[in-house]
Amino acid sequence: MKKLLKTLVLFILIFSHTQAANAATEAWEIPSFDSEMVVNKDGLVEVTETIVADFTNESHKGILRNIPYDYESGRRIIIDYKSASDENGDKWDTDIYKDYGYQNIEMTTWNDSQMHGEATFVLNYTVKNVFNFFEKHD
Repeated sequence: MKKLLKTLVLFILIFSHTQAANAATEAWEIPSFDSEMVVNKDGLVEVTETIVADFTNESHKGILRNIPYDYESGRRIIIDYKSASDENGDKWDTDIYKDYGYQNIEMTTWNDSQMHGEATFVLNYTVKNVFNFFEKHD
């Protein structure tokens, strides 16, 4: 159980790299980043991230979530995007692409309008090949 907890903490740290889409400066911030993960018996991890971005000091169209999938060790995880919405369930416009070992999910306004103040991004995806399985432990 300790090993699983350590793995989940490491997983959260590795997957917490997020930036603003089309960021010009660093005058915005993320006051809240919550992750909920369900680990299935087969090793599939269901992830829900709730990210609150504060664009009070600098307007933006959205954020870009970078999730690493390719590691120097040769390990490659599989990320399957499910959905991106705001706190009310309204969908964000999304652009999904891979770049330099990262799965990028760009979440923006549908009409390319600039947002001011706080905006919430609820991102759902699954991840495969996260855990190592050994004879005596996982």
